[in-house]
Amino acid sequence: MYFLLKGKKEDLLEIATELGLETTVDMTKPMLKNLITKSAGYDEEDTKSMYEGIVEERKERELLEERKRWDNLELEKLRIEAQIGLNQEILSRNNRTPSNELTKLLIKFDMKEDISLYLILFERQACMMNAPK
Repeated sequence: MYFLLKGKKEDLLEIATELGLETTVDMTKPMLKNLITKSAGYDEEDTKSMYEGIVEERKERELLEERKRWDNLELEKLRIEAQIGLNQEILSRNNRTPSNELTKLLIKFDMKEDISLYLILFERQACMMNAPK
């Protein structure tokens, strides 16, 4: 009978409802204990096994909820890490030196004959890439 008082109030409420007793949420633990022990269908061993089953189910539910919270936190962490990685990739693309890319975009030329054409192409490519002057 002591196990009834050491248990949680919601466990006692569940035992009382399984025994078919009328309960309210504002009842105290001693009131619930007296209600359960004075009921017609009260058997200490059956009630104790029922109580242990209810406690076990509650602990499993709490563990499952904790796992769900943990999984949600891990998922959010992965989302944030992916977003940070994407942001860093975008920043690294924007921070590339335009001189390297300009040299790749421009064609080879003959210095004696094509210098004016080269300078015109260079100026256009630099403007398109927003290269600093």
